[in-house]
Amino acid sequence: MMSADAIDNACDLEEMQRAQALSNHKNKTTHQPLVVDGVRCCIDCGDSINNRIKMLPNAVRCVICQEQFENQYGLEF
Repeated sequence: MMSADAIDNACDLEEMQRAQALSNHKNKTTHQPLVVDGVRCCIDCGDSINNRIKMLPNAVRCVICQEQFENQYGLEF
């Protein structure tokens, strides 16, 4: 059985790691859109994202690539 001190230390460590991860995420530079012949394209696959940017103006990936990105890094944007 773990002592209360060990549990408190684990909680403190988790809180510090979470704060660091959030800070790192907030400080990341944003991705720049890929524009080919005046058409906004996915930065991963190169497909047009013009329909997607109507709903999400800052999008830089198509829906499929964005889902793969989020699954790979465990993120949601």
